[in-house]
Amino acid sequence: FSPFVIRAVSSMDALSPVDKNPESQLLLACARAQIEPDRTENIRPFFREDLNWDHLISVAETNRMIPSLYWHLSLVGCEQVPEPYLASLKRYAHGAAVRDLYLTREFYRILDHFERRGIEVIPHKGPILAHYLYENPTLKESRDLELFARKENMLQIEELLGEVGYHPAHDRSLSRDTACLQFGNSYAFCRSQPKINLEVMWLIPPPYFSRSLDLGDLWRRSQEVALDGRTVRILAPE
Repeated sequence: FSPFVIRAVSSMDALSPVDKNPESQLLLACARAQIEPDRTENIRPFFREDLNWDHLISVAETNRMIPSLYWHLSLVGCEQVPEPYLASLKRYAHGAAVRDLYLTREFYRILDHFERRGIEVIPHKGPILAHYLYENPTLKESRDLELFARKENMLQIEELLGEVGYHPAHDRSLSRDTACLQFGNSYAFCRSQPKINLEVMWLIPPPYFSRSLDLGDLWRRSQEVALDGRTVRILAPE
Protein backbone atom coordinates (compact mmCIF):
# COMPACT_ATOMS: atom_id res chain seq x y z
CA PHE A 1 0.00 0.00 0.00
CA SER A 2 1.36 3.39 -0.94
CA PRO A 3 0.51 6.44 1.19
CA PHE A 4 0.46 8.52 -1.99
CA VAL A 5 -3.03 7.32 -2.81
CA ILE A 6 -6.12 9.27 -1.81
CA ARG A 7 -9.33 7.40 -1.24
CA ALA A 8 -12.17 9.88 -1.48
CA VAL A 9 -15.62 9.45 -0.02
CA SER A 10 -17.87 10.63 -2.84
CA SER A 11 -21.20 10.30 -1.09
CA MET A 12 -22.56 10.64 2.40
CA ASP A 13 -24.26 7.29 1.75
CA ALA A 14 -20.82 5.71 2.21
CA LEU A 15 -21.07 6.55 5.91
CA SER A 16 -22.40 4.08 8.39
CA PRO A 17 -25.54 5.21 10.26
CA VAL A 18 -23.52 5.96 13.40
CA ASP A 19 -21.38 8.42 11.39
CA LYS A 20 -24.34 10.32 9.93
CA ASN A 21 -24.21 13.13 12.44
CA PRO A 22 -23.50 16.79 11.65
CA GLU A 23 -20.02 16.67 13.20
CA SER A 24 -18.85 13.75 11.04
CA GLN A 25 -20.48 15.18 7.93
CA LEU A 26 -18.81 18.53 8.50
CA LEU A 27 -15.40 16.87 8.82
CA LEU A 28 -15.98 14.88 5.63
CA ALA A 29 -16.89 18.08 3.81
CA CYS A 30 -13.55 19.55 4.95
CA ALA A 31 -11.51 16.43 4.09
CA ARG A 32 -10.00 17.76 0.86
CA ALA A 33 -6.47 18.12 -0.45
CA GLN A 34 -7.27 21.59 -1.77
CA ILE A 35 -9.37 24.41 -0.40
CA GLU A 36 -12.09 25.02 -2.98
CA PRO A 37 -13.90 28.33 -2.34
CA ASP A 38 -16.74 27.41 -4.68
CA ARG A 39 -17.54 24.35 -2.54
CA THR A 40 -17.66 26.12 0.79
CA GLU A 41 -21.43 26.49 0.50
CA ASN A 42 -21.61 22.73 1.02
CA ILE A 43 -20.33 23.31 4.54
CA ARG A 44 -22.90 25.87 5.69
CA PRO A 45 -25.81 23.41 6.10
CA PHE A 46 -23.89 21.58 8.82
CA PHE A 47 -23.89 24.60 11.11
CA ARG A 48 -26.66 24.06 13.64
CA GLU A 49 -27.37 25.37 17.07
CA ASP A 50 -26.98 21.87 18.49
CA LEU A 51 -23.59 21.24 16.82
CA ASN A 52 -21.40 19.53 19.41
CA TRP A 53 -18.19 21.56 19.13
CA ASP A 54 -16.35 19.58 21.80
CA HIS A 55 -17.02 16.34 19.93
CA LEU A 56 -16.20 17.93 16.58
CA ILE A 57 -12.81 19.20 17.73
CA SER A 58 -12.02 15.93 19.53
CA VAL A 59 -12.69 13.84 16.41
CA ALA A 60 -10.81 16.36 14.23
CA GLU A 61 -7.78 16.17 16.51
CA THR A 62 -7.85 12.36 16.56
CA ASN A 63 -7.84 12.32 12.75
CA ARG A 64 -5.34 15.20 12.46
CA MET A 65 -7.89 17.33 10.65
CA ILE A 66 -7.91 20.48 12.74
CA PRO A 67 -5.84 22.52 10.22
CA SER A 68 -8.18 21.57 7.38
CA LEU A 69 -11.25 22.21 9.56
CA TYR A 70 -9.98 25.64 10.60
CA TRP A 71 -9.11 26.85 7.11
CA HIS A 72 -12.43 25.70 5.67
CA LEU A 73 -14.36 27.36 8.49
CA SER A 74 -12.38 30.54 7.82
CA LEU A 75 -13.67 30.56 4.25
CA VAL A 76 -17.26 29.99 5.29
CA GLY A 77 -17.22 32.70 7.94
CA CYS A 78 -15.82 32.41 11.42
CA GLU A 79 -18.72 34.40 12.86
CA GLN A 80 -20.62 31.12 13.01
CA VAL A 81 -18.00 29.54 15.26
CA PRO A 82 -18.23 30.20 19.02
CA GLU A 83 -15.29 32.40 20.03
CA PRO A 84 -13.62 29.99 22.51
CA TYR A 85 -13.61 27.19 19.94
CA LEU A 86 -12.44 29.49 17.15
CA ALA A 87 -9.49 30.67 19.27
CA SER A 88 -8.60 27.05 20.09
CA LEU A 89 -8.79 25.98 16.44
CA LYS A 90 -6.71 28.95 15.27
CA ARG A 91 -4.02 28.37 17.89
CA TYR A 92 -3.82 24.66 17.08
CA ALA A 93 -3.78 25.19 13.30
CA HIS A 94 -1.06 27.81 13.44
CA GLY A 95 1.03 25.66 15.77
CA ALA A 96 0.64 22.67 13.44
CA ALA A 97 1.71 24.81 10.47
CA VAL A 98 4.87 25.91 12.28
CA ARG A 99 5.71 22.31 13.18
CA ASP A 100 5.03 21.14 9.63
CA LEU A 101 7.46 23.71 8.25
CA TYR A 102 10.08 22.68 10.79
CA LEU A 103 9.60 18.96 10.08
CA THR A 104 9.90 19.63 6.35
CA ARG A 105 13.19 21.46 6.85
CA GLU A 106 14.41 18.67 9.13
CA PHE A 107 13.43 16.02 6.58
CA TYR A 108 15.43 17.79 3.89
CA ARG A 109 18.41 18.09 6.23
CA ILE A 110 18.38 14.31 6.81
CA LEU A 111 17.91 13.53 3.12
CA ASP A 112 20.81 15.81 2.18
CA HIS A 113 23.06 14.09 4.72
CA PHE A 114 22.19 10.65 3.37
CA GLU A 115 22.70 11.80 -0.22
CA ARG A 116 26.18 13.11 0.57
CA ARG A 117 27.07 9.69 1.99
CA GLY A 118 25.54 7.77 -0.91
CA ILE A 119 22.65 6.18 1.00
CA GLU A 120 19.34 6.14 -0.83
CA VAL A 121 16.11 6.42 1.18
CA ILE A 122 12.50 7.24 0.31
CA PRO A 123 10.37 9.58 2.45
CA HIS A 124 7.28 7.77 3.69
CA LYS A 125 4.27 9.81 4.81
CA GLY A 126 4.81 12.88 6.99
CA PRO A 127 5.43 16.38 5.59
CA ILE A 128 6.73 15.14 2.23
CA LEU A 129 3.34 13.50 1.59
CA ALA A 130 1.64 16.77 2.51
CA HIS A 131 3.79 18.76 0.08
CA TYR A 132 3.16 16.21 -2.67
CA LEU A 133 -0.62 15.93 -2.32
CA TYR A 134 -1.81 19.23 -0.92
CA GLU A 135 -1.96 22.60 -2.59
CA ASN A 136 -1.47 24.02 0.90
CA PRO A 137 0.67 21.44 2.78
CA THR A 138 -0.26 22.90 6.16
CA LEU A 139 -3.75 21.40 5.68
CA LYS A 140 -2.26 18.02 6.59
CA GLU A 141 -0.90 17.80 10.09
CA SER A 142 2.43 16.00 10.47
CA ARG A 143 3.70 14.83 13.84
CA ASP A 144 6.71 12.68 13.00
CA LEU A 145 8.98 11.46 10.18
CA GLU A 146 9.20 8.14 8.34
CA LEU A 147 11.74 6.83 5.86
CA PHE A 148 11.82 3.72 3.70
CA ALA A 149 15.32 2.20 3.40
CA ARG A 150 17.11 -0.96 2.34
CA LYS A 151 17.59 -3.48 5.12
CA GLU A 152 21.27 -3.98 4.34
CA ASN A 153 21.92 -0.27 4.96
CA MET A 154 20.40 -0.10 8.45
CA LEU A 155 23.68 -0.14 10.39
CA GLN A 156 25.09 2.69 8.31
CA ILE A 157 21.79 4.58 8.53
CA GLU A 158 21.90 4.40 12.32
CA GLU A 159 25.41 5.84 12.24
CA LEU A 160 24.39 8.65 9.88
CA LEU A 161 21.36 9.52 11.98
CA GLY A 162 23.61 9.76 15.01
CA GLU A 163 25.68 12.33 13.14
CA VAL A 164 22.61 14.58 12.76
CA GLY A 165 21.38 14.24 16.32
CA TYR A 166 19.16 11.15 16.34
CA HIS A 167 19.49 8.16 18.65
CA PRO A 168 17.57 4.87 19.07
CA ALA A 169 14.24 5.44 20.76
CA HIS A 170 14.56 2.22 22.80
CA ASP A 171 17.31 0.34 24.58
CA ARG A 172 19.26 -1.74 22.08
CA SER A 173 21.33 -4.88 22.26
CA LEU A 174 22.88 -7.25 19.72
CA SER A 175 20.24 -9.92 20.37
CA ARG A 176 17.39 -7.39 20.16
CA ASP A 177 18.74 -5.89 16.94
CA THR A 178 19.14 -9.35 15.41
CA ALA A 179 15.56 -10.27 16.31
CA CYS A 180 14.23 -6.95 14.99
CA LEU A 181 15.99 -7.36 11.64
CA GLN A 182 14.66 -10.90 11.34
CA PHE A 183 11.12 -10.49 12.62
CA GLY A 184 10.44 -6.75 12.54
CA ASN A 185 10.21 -4.13 9.83
CA SER A 186 11.51 -0.89 11.32
CA TYR A 187 13.76 0.91 13.78
CA ALA A 188 12.54 3.87 15.82
CA PHE A 189 14.79 6.88 16.42
CA CYS A 190 14.24 10.19 18.15
CA ARG A 191 15.79 13.59 18.65
CA SER A 192 15.52 15.15 22.08
CA GLN A 193 15.65 18.90 21.36
CA PRO A 194 13.25 19.57 19.82
CA LYS A 195 11.37 16.31 20.27
CA ILE A 196 11.09 14.51 16.89
CA ASN A 197 10.28 10.84 16.28
CA LEU A 198 11.70 9.15 13.20
CA GLU A 199 10.89 5.64 11.99
CA VAL A 200 13.03 3.90 9.38
CA MET A 201 11.24 1.03 7.65
CA TRP A 202 12.76 -1.69 5.46
CA LEU A 203 9.69 -3.87 4.98
CA ILE A 204 6.00 -3.27 4.26
CA PRO A 205 4.16 -4.83 6.06
CA PRO A 206 6.01 -6.60 8.94
CA PRO A 207 7.13 -10.19 8.20
CA TYR A 208 4.57 -11.74 10.57
CA PHE A 209 1.89 -10.87 8.00
CA SER A 210 1.16 -13.67 5.57
CA ARG A 211 2.11 -11.62 2.54
CA SER A 212 4.55 -8.75 2.00
CA LEU A 213 5.16 -6.41 -0.89
CA ASP A 214 7.90 -6.95 -3.47
CA LEU A 215 10.57 -4.60 -2.12
CA GLY A 216 12.59 -4.65 -5.31
CA ASP A 217 9.51 -3.59 -7.23
CA LEU A 218 8.86 -0.74 -4.79
CA TRP A 219 12.33 0.63 -5.37
CA ARG A 220 12.20 0.13 -9.15
CA ARG A 221 8.87 1.92 -9.43
CA SER A 222 9.76 4.79 -7.13
CA GLN A 223 10.03 8.11 -8.87
CA GLU A 224 11.60 11.51 -8.49
CA VAL A 225 9.35 14.55 -8.12
CA ALA A 226 10.03 18.26 -7.77
CA LEU A 227 9.15 19.63 -4.31
CA ASP A 228 10.12 23.03 -2.94
CA GLY A 229 12.59 23.61 -5.75
CA ARG A 230 14.41 20.32 -5.21
CA THR A 231 14.16 16.69 -6.32
CA VAL A 232 12.81 14.08 -3.92
CA ARG A 233 12.31 10.35 -4.50
CA ILE A 234 8.91 9.00 -3.43
CA LEU A 235 6.99 5.74 -3.77
CA ALA A 236 4.95 5.37 -6.94
CA PRO A 237 1.44 6.89 -6.70
CA GLU A 238 -0.11 3.43 -7.10
